[in-house]
Amino acid sequence: MTTTAQPPAEFAAAMEQHFIEGADDWRKVIVGLQDESRFADIYGTYAHLYTPEQLSALSAARDASDDPVERDRMRRLWFEAADAVAAADVVQAAQDLTNERLAWRVEFDGEERSVNALGAMIAAETDYDRREAIYELMCRADEEFAERDVELSARSQELRSAVFGLEGEVAIANARMGIDVAEFSRQVTEVADRTADAYAAQAATLFPELLGRDVQRPSRAHAAYVRSLHGWDDTYTRERMAEVCDRTVAELGFPLADIPTILPDLEDRPEKDPRACVIPVRVPEEVHLVVRPTGGITDYQAFLHEAGHALHFGLTSDQLPFEHRYVSPDNALTEIYSYVVERITHEPLWHVRHFGVSREQADRVVDEIRFVDASLFRRYGAKLAYELEFWADPRDPRNPERYRERLSAATLMDYPTSQFASDMDAGLYAADYLRAWRTSEQVIAWLRREHGEEWFCNGEAADFLRDLFVQGSLPSNEDVSRQIGSSPDDFEALVSHLVD
Repeated sequence: MTTTAQPPAEFAAAMEQHFIEGADDWRKVIVGLQDESRFADIYGTYAHLYTPEQLSALSAARDASDDPVERDRMRRLWFEAADAVAAADVVQAAQDLTNERLAWRVEFDGEERSVNALGAMIAAETDYDRREAIYELMCRADEEFAERDVELSARSQELRSAVFGLEGEVAIANARMGIDVAEFSRQVTEVADRTADAYAAQAATLFPELLGRDVQRPSRAHAAYVRSLHGWDDTYTRERMAEVCDRTVAELGFPLADIPTILPDLEDRPEKDPRACVIPVRVPEEVHLVVRPTGGITDYQAFLHEAGHALHFGLTSDQLPFEHRYVSPDNALTEIYSYVVERITHEPLWHVRHFGVSREQADRVVDEIRFVDASLFRRYGAKLAYELEFWADPRDPRNPERYRERLSAATLMDYPTSQFASDMDAGLYAADYLRAWRTSEQVIAWLRREHGEEWFCNGEAADFLRDLFVQGSLPSNEDVSRQIGSSPDDFEALVSHLVD
């Protein structure tokens, strides 16, 4: 059969429709409105777009242009098209595996529970031993699917290497992100080493305090509960979350009521994923901010984190082409904005203003929040180092133990081996989170210098942030760092935050 490549503009328009349908399908699954994902079926509708001939046409268009912005657009289209070409032989298997995981059930307390239901329960469960029991069931699901996860990962990497002409996921990530991921991981490890003593000292005090039990090294079963800081639940109530977060974003300079393109979904549906997210179905016209409240201050942090994403996508200029509204080489740029907005909860003044606590109480809460943040940073640093090893050979039988050792040593929480294949996001997303951690701390330090300690509530940061949001995905994470006079190699603001 002869195939004909489409001109880049027509191809981009068709791909945008594919993105819209795929995003809406995933939104319905994530929020608990749809039992199964249809992403493979949707892919089938657009499969004719994704051919070697189309890749060649996009490469030719890129090479023929003297305009660097146009070349960048063609490069982004090529990468997205290459992803889709490589997915052809595994997309159905991926959909089947996703839907089987969604359908998985286990009995707990006399009721059948899904993985999402267990995830929401464990974050709110106040009993230490019941959290252990819930987590054991969650690990059982990971064990059941681990072999197929590994085989799908290995096969996908083989296909993607052939299409991209690069040796494995790490090389593909290097090309897409424009960095040396292994060198970046080394820098992150250095930061983790520099801050290890401070973290260990905090852990020795705060793990027993937050868990109400004399335990120096808890299992990962308690990670979500620790993050929620449930000792402060009477202050950070579920009922006030939407009101306080709306007011917080408005004080930053962006009243959500005036941005009708951002659509919050805060319902607590049984099958809704407990992991908060933003799903940009149509950028900037339809951006869904999804949070499943489970109680505790993490509800506020999740809302504000996702509000940062939502502001980015919802305020992107509608005059930008598809490639600079939807398509990004990675996720490190948008994660800057999510961290900057979430970081407001690290400001003692925010707690005093919105919850009527004393400055002393606010400082105590912030100390605990920073400990949680340090734990997450260390988790993602270890995760990235592990993933570099995993992608060297997904079938290596040493991977489960590598995962357990690296994550346990970094967080001082005991990780199981069972999640070695499931605790990963596509495209080495851990590197994107970590790049954003670094750059967001640079941005916050700059905002403090420019606008003082009330940078987040006097509206003065809004113009700077809006100027970034309207650019969509055009700049890189590292471009933002340079724009404020910093450097992608400068981790000092992050180190200060982690040991403060």
